[in-house]
Amino acid sequence: MRVTDSFRFQLYTATLSTLKAQMDNATNQIASGKKVLVPADDPTSYAQNMQITAEQSQNTQYASNLNSLQAQGAYYETSLNSVGDLLTTVKQLVVQMSSATVDASSRSAAADQVNTIISQLAAIGNTKVGNTYIFGGKKGNAPPYQADGTFSGTNDVAKVAVDSSTTVNAGISGNTIFNGTVSGEGVTLNGTAQPNIDIFGTLKQLSADLAANDTGALQTDSTNVDNCIDLTSNNLAYAGTYTKNISSLLTTNATTGTTLTETSSNLVDVDTAAAYSDYTTLSTAYQAALYVMAKVESLSILNYLPPA
Repeated sequence: MRVTDSFRFQLYTATLSTLKAQMDNATNQIASGKKVLVPADDPTSYAQNMQITAEQSQNTQYASNLNSLQAQGAYYETSLNSVGDLLTTVKQLVVQMSSATVDASSRSAAADQVNTIISQLAAIGNTKVGNTYIFGGKKGNAPPYQADGTFSGTNDVAKVAVDSSTTVNAGISGNTIFNGTVSGEGVTLNGTAQPNIDIFGTLKQLSADLAANDTGALQTDSTNVDNCIDLTSNNLAYAGTYTKNISSLLTTNATTGTTLTETSSNLVDVDTAAAYSDYTTLSTAYQAALYVMAKVESLSILNYLPPA
């Protein structure tokens, strides 16, 4: 079979084209850091990485949710500590006003002080983080408390996804903070047993008893204030557990993110050192092919004639 010059040229051209395409691919891999850029590079790896990319995006959203909850949790703890401090002040005031040496005018002034504390507690209940009133339950877009402690939020709170199968409470309702229970205990207001420990109701009753100079009622008021302090301690413990749980979920989220990144890298990232080596080998082969082609194409019958 005779190899024509035309066939030989086509063969060289095809070889050069293949080498050039392989060099371009190696260059793209080095520049992008990826060995799989389009489905044709590796259909299976490309499809798997698309799924992982979607999971990474979702995991990033979970991390954002958790970070928001963690920041919010810190506000809950700070707020509850402030509630506890104010209730401790009230307790000290009740003890002082229970003394037989205290007169009616002093108790009246103490009633005004309790009213001020009620307003301060309501302000805590209206704590706002960003655009959200964190004690409003599902009605986080408006102040949940009036100055007298009247609540207009919701008892239940929204849920937020923190991984593919888990949701957690997005906060703590103010009704839990200011109108909850301690180990099933009740509280007595106006001689009637109440199902919940109502902090605002307790302080309003205390204020009324002080203003009326009703020393006989102060012992009951003192007990009720103790219950309010116990409720706040329990809620503070709950808030601490809540934030600890969020921190644990953040750790798990970070681990998941690392695993997804590593899996993606194994599927599509290029070994840069190997890619450079491949490029060098291909470049050498390409230059050699050009040299051979130039030499062969320069031959003619004259190269084979004996010297004259």
